[in-house]
Amino acid sequence: MHMSSTLDACFKGAEATATVRDHFTGCHASADLFIAKNELETRAKDLAAEESEIADQRDRLEAERAIDFFDELGSDVVSPKLIPHIQC
Repeated sequence: MHMSSTLDACFKGAEATATVRDHFTGCHASADLFIAKNELETRAKDLAAEESEIADQRDRLEAERAIDFFDELGSDVVSPKLIPHIQC
């Protein structure tokens, strides 16, 4: 999925570049600035999607750790590491 979305983004970027260059044939500086801005916006959207995916993975990991912790709390088996701390 990531590969196809990256390819789609590249294709759309190439189309936009071609369109802008056709539109600004007499003014290369403006066209280059417009293209650069467009590429930065595209990259920003890609990074936002990647950050969202990473945040989802982090949330999933924290939830799994919490589940493991509460499962261990509810267990009748006491870890040998805890025995010296709970003996009187």
